Amino acid sequence: MVYSWLAPWAALPEGSAKTFHQQLQQELTPLHPLYGIPALPIGKNGGTDDVLYQLPDQRFAVVHLVWTRRGDSEYPQTNFFDNWTAFVTQRMELDNVGYES
Repeated sequence: MVYSWLAPWAALPEGSAKTFHQQLQQELTPLHPLYGIPALPIGKNGGTDDVLYQLPDQRFAVVHLVWTRRGDSEYPQTNFFDNWTAFVTQRMELDNVGYES
């Protein structure tokens, strides 16, 4: 599926998905709600370390990667969205308000 992005969100550059997938796996522990769920990185907020992952059940998760250590049940901080429209209206549009590149 082709997605329309609003700044500061953008599709991941080609070839970078592997890096974000590996980092997420490194940070997850069995206590984290994403543990064991195949999560496909598809987008990134250019102003933060927030990465958008698509889940097999068509939900989406915004994950704030910590880049320094293994997480726990709360970290990396994760927000779930029921579908693309929910992500757009509950997160991407809000991040876009007042954003200047």
